[in-house]
Formats: sequence, structure tokens, C-alpha cells
Amino acid sequence: RLSHPPQSHRHRSMATAEELNARFGEAGLGMVRFEEPSDGPSVRVVMQAAADSIVELHLLGAHVTRWLAGGQERLWTSPESVTDGSAPISGGIPIAFPQFDDLGPLSKHGFASHQLWKVSRVWATPDVELGVALELEESEETLRLWNHKFRLELEVRLRSTTALKMILLAKNSGDSPFSLTSCFRTHLQVPEVGTSRL
Repeated sequence: RLSHPPQSHRHRSMATAEELNARFGEAGLGMVRFEEPSDGPSVRVVMQAAADSIVELHLLGAHVTRWLAGGQERLWTSPESVTDGSAPISGGIPIAFPQFDDLGPLSKHGFASHQLWKVSRVWATPDVELGVALELEESEETLRLWNHKFRLELEVRLRSTTALKMILLAKNSGDSPFSLTSCFRTHLQVPEVGTSRL
């Protein structure tokens, strides 16, 4: 299997939280903001529709790590997780791309969750939908692992106080076809397994 290079060499924040707030703050109407976490280079995006409705995601891996809905935490994220790139964030909603699990030559679940994504758009609507769009394109590193040009676009939408919607689009921006497997690997926090339904 092809492994990822040492992560400490790969992650440099492309923009600071201050720069992102200056660029996108007005579009987010104060309900979408960017913060610098204390334990790593990955800026954290916080979408807050109400005191009891919050989504947090990191630009490292475009990884949703928190979803508070109706005052209840909906996702499980390990309290030992760090965002310094030394290890994958455990829990939340990691993205598998271009390979799910070990169904191919790459490391388990591919490389998208190890890359630093860029913010392309932020919005807030009068009916209280908050959103952020992120993108990831091939780099020298990804081409060494998987020799294909691509563009990933992720939209994360917090609707009202109870709905989280995520849309991932993969585009082939090269000349040769490729196959892929991809998914959101959601870790739900369940208070009582016996009474839960999906």
C-alpha cells in the first residue's frame, strides 16, 4: 500500500483565521466564523445558527468534528484527537477519497482527510441556512500517491437548528479516466443504542 508522507511536512495553513474572517465574515453575517485552534495548523470553521445549533469543521481534511442540534451533541469525536496533522482526527465525519477502506492500493480511506482544503464560499440566508464551501485539487503530493488530476468540492450546510446537509462532488480535471470510491464516514453519538433508528 502507498503510504502518506510524514504529516508534519505537509500542513501549512494557506490562510489564517483572521484573513478568512476578513474575506468571508460579511457573507456569514457573524454566524460563520474562523478560529485558530491551539493544537495545529488547521483553521476551524464554526457555523452557529443559535446557541444550541453549532457545526464545527477543520480545513485539515474538511473534517466535521462537531454538530450540536437542539442542544444535543450528534457526533462522536475522540477527546484525544488533535489537529496538528500528526494523526488523523478520530470520529466526527471524515471523508474517504479516492478510496474507501483498503479497497485499493492507497492507505486506508485515501488521502483527502490528510489534506488542507481551501475555503471557496460562505453564505447565510434569511431562513437561517448557514453554509461553507471547500475545495481540494491535486498537488505534487497527491499526484505521487494517485496520478490523476481532480477537483473535490464540499458544501456543508446547517439548516435551521436541526438539519446538517453535506454534498461532495468529485470532478475529473485531467485527460485520463479514473475510478474512485468515496463516502462520509459518520460517527454518530448515540445515547441509547436500543432506542435508536436510522
